[in-house]
Amino acid sequence: MSMVEKRKKERINLVLNTIKTHPDASKTEIKKISGLSMEAVLQYIDYLTEAGLIRCSGAKAEEEAKVGRRADRYRLDPDGGKFLGVKFTARRMSGVVTDFCGDVIATYELERETRRVTPQELMERIFHCIDRLTETFPIRTLTAIGLAAPGFVNSESGELLRYNNLVSDVPLPLKAEVEKKYGVPVFVDGTTRVKAIAYHLNAGKNIENFAYIFIGSGCTSAYIYKDSLYRGGNGFDGELGHLPVFGRTKECSCGKKGCLETVVGNGYIVKEMQERGRECRTIGDFVSAFEQGDAVAAELMEEIAACIAYAVSAVITLYDPRYLVLCGDYVADEKFKAIFLRDLERFCLHDLFERTQIHFIKNQRGDNASDAALLCYYNLYYNKTLI
Repeated sequence: MSMVEKRKKERINLVLNTIKTHPDASKTEIKKISGLSMEAVLQYIDYLTEAGLIRCSGAKAEEEAKVGRRADRYRLDPDGGKFLGVKFTARRMSGVVTDFCGDVIATYELERETRRVTPQELMERIFHCIDRLTETFPIRTLTAIGLAAPGFVNSESGELLRYNNLVSDVPLPLKAEVEKKYGVPVFVDGTTRVKAIAYHLNAGKNIENFAYIFIGSGCTSAYIYKDSLYRGGNGFDGELGHLPVFGRTKECSCGKKGCLETVVGNGYIVKEMQERGRECRTIGDFVSAFEQGDAVAAELMEEIAACIAYAVSAVITLYDPRYLVLCGDYVADEKFKAIFLRDLERFCLHDLFERTQIHFIKNQRGDNASDAALLCYYNLYYNKTLI
């Protein structure tokens, strides 16, 4: 692609994303928001309309009552494409198909008891999920497939480099295998990076610089700077959960001892509650015990919050994000927030603590596959490149 063609594509995507984040915007409003000339806006609106990616939504109700010329307004066309997203682990598959506007039109879930799988078993489950999602329409009508993968991922090659629940030390070529079987573009990325991308697209242009930290079975992070996702050179960036916590000796899934995730990860928390004499089978049981004032749960939450606050203070000090998003099963609890913010203020530089806006989000497992579907839009239609 020549520089001229690349520049034209960037401008087309700029108009498309302006309409995505400002539905029912008029041509004049699109011109103002995008900074493009009216001639360019008119040209690219015509192009996007003919391509079936946007449609005219008419005029606003208050404009309909006015005499004279009414401003046409535009929004994404739901029929502009279909995106299939799959979020998977060794035990659980969650998949959706969305239209071009992001509305879900098909869902599927599969859960097994087994915790470890062979590469062949994992691929068969992914194929099964995709097949079930596309039972009612031809696979060729899909625009793209997005995969949110656990473990260490090389998004450029689409390979799963390492996953502790995969019975193999050889990288698994997810992208190549799925593209070979279905013949549509496939995009692969790590779960937390996918969630950060989805959060960025849904939040719009107002949040262009933020750190996203996700706590589930482990603890991982992603960083968006000036609308672009930062990526390390080897696909191992953002592994916050493998920072050492001094004084901790539990063995981590990575083979080391005392990693952060052995304190804050969901599975480790459940085991710790059991070892301290409490009946606890899920992270939900721990949260309920904490909310009900259980002394053991409260003591453990103090330890968890302090460790997370210390790690987050390092992220804030190193990257100085305007926003920091903390997502997990227990982080949205009001009591946790109070403990965490108290400890974060203790660990963090005062100026940075005061200026960083922190958002707490409860992990909604049903959103993970939709996030993977948004990965397709990000790669195909979003202006920015990965740095």
